[in-house]
Amino acid sequence: MNVSVSLLAAILLLWGCSHIGEPEKNSLSVVDFEDMGPRKVVQIENKKSIDYGPPLEGDEGPEGEDSNNRPVLALDLLPSLYFSIGYVSTIKELEKKNIRVDIVSSFGFSSVVAALYAKYGTANMVEWKMFELFQKLGDKKPFSTEWRNILNSFTEKEFKELKLNQLQKVLIIPHIKSGEIRLDLSEKVSDAISKAVNLSNKSSLMTFNRYDYSKKLASYGADHIFRISLLPEKISFKRPDGFLFGVFSRIKSSTHEDTFSANLKSSDYMDALENISDYLNLVKTPNEAFAKMVFETVSLEAGNN
Repeated sequence: MNVSVSLLAAILLLWGCSHIGEPEKNSLSVVDFEDMGPRKVVQIENKKSIDYGPPLEGDEGPEGEDSNNRPVLALDLLPSLYFSIGYVSTIKELEKKNIRVDIVSSFGFSSVVAALYAKYGTANMVEWKMFELFQKLGDKKPFSTEWRNILNSFTEKEFKELKLNQLQKVLIIPHIKSGEIRLDLSEKVSDAISKAVNLSNKSSLMTFNRYDYSKKLASYGADHIFRISLLPEKISFKRPDGFLFGVFSRIKSSTHEDTFSANLKSSDYMDALENISDYLNLVKTPNEAFAKMVFETVSLEAGNN
């Protein structure tokens, strides 16, 4: 019996060896490494919580320090009507020095620039979007009903249901309620801009400097708050408006000590649209100085640490 089993096993083994060769098609999953083309490399997403190993590419601050040690920076853009487009130049100069802004704040028409920057995080996108808005506003009288309707339509289409705390950067747009300044990050972006631009509510701007706004910004974790104003040295309107002149004059004079002011020597009207490139060229030099000041401030702190 054992002899028969052994003989049968030997026959089966010989038969199996005689049939070894190419596998039948579709019988196995075969990988041919010679035919493999280039494959997309998946980048590991940088995580600020990682505190071991070498810093990942792009996870360093402007001075080369690890992002965990990088100070939280807040950028506060003061209103300057159509000169607000110059803040695109501000952002460009900061980008050149790899300065990362975490919080952006503004009110008035400048809040549109701040909101776009918070959403997209790059100066180029802000520039394109502001160009689109300028095309729509045309020669409409600033702050008129028609002008505000166009602006509201633009922001509602751009931000839809997005809230202030749902953007790439923390966006803070203050408003006045019951005589006090309020910061509500759960508010819709379009609603916040609509209220911020409504200068007919005199209390919204006339009481601006009676509150310690910097402390409110600092409460959101800002280590440094850089406030910049692009108001021209001489404020003038193509369509004379005593109220607006008073508002912007007061903003300019009352923020002199804690604000980097360009003091632009321009004869242009604040309420007249110019080419975007003209605005950017006008403020390029002061914005370079501002970016240098921010860089030196952050570098000094990094050196002390």
